[in-house]
Amino acid sequence: MEIHYEIAQSLVARKVAGELLLVPVQDNLGDLSFMYTANETGTRVWDLLVQKRSITEIKRILKEEYDTEEEKLENDLKNFVEQLVSIGALR
Repeated sequence: MEIHYEIAQSLVARKVAGELLLVPVQDNLGDLSFMYTANETGTRVWDLLVQKRSITEIKRILKEEYDTEEEKLENDLKNFVEQLVSIGALR
């Protein structure tokens, strides 16, 4: 079964200097006390999630783009997605 996530509408995502900034939004105002950042790889994962790619597709694409062990890639991807879910960025 393919796992797909939906990007939460309650945040704003912007790329700044090659990194992703995520800012929760309430009542049309950004809550700057809870800004989150992601490095280049995290930003790439976010871009693929925005494209509505499945986790399996994202893993395949990252394996092609990055020279890393498959087990490390799977663990890092799983941990990053779990963090995004825990902050409410993904559903």
